[in-house]
Amino acid sequence: MNILVSWIGLTDLKAARGDAAGIGPIAQAVEHGDYQAVVLLNNLTDEEGAEYEAWIQKRTPGVLRTVEKKLPSPTAYREIFLAAREVLDEVVKEHGREARIVLHLSPGTPA
Repeated sequence: MNILVSWIGLTDLKAARGDAAGIGPIAQAVEHGDYQAVVLLNNLTDEEGAEYEAWIQKRTPGVLRTVEKKLPSPTAYREIFLAAREVLDEVVKEHGREARIVLHLSPGTPA
């Protein structure tokens, strides 16, 4: 099983709204990969997260799950690490160590 894991970024949200050139990093990964599941970490508002989730769901045949992870800032390194680690542990527990987990990291945010 192939699983894509990524944080929803502002470029992704802008692309979903039609405010950016192209479809955004996550949608590109989804359209060019063979993922049976997509797990998105969300630090946006609940409304923005729901907006993006509805948009990206149309682009992936895989099971989509969004996990809310509120952060004090976009560069809160420790909190980002702990949130990502927690979600990855859950993915491994749910799908097993045999699953191929792809971590999609955006170059736009240093964290």
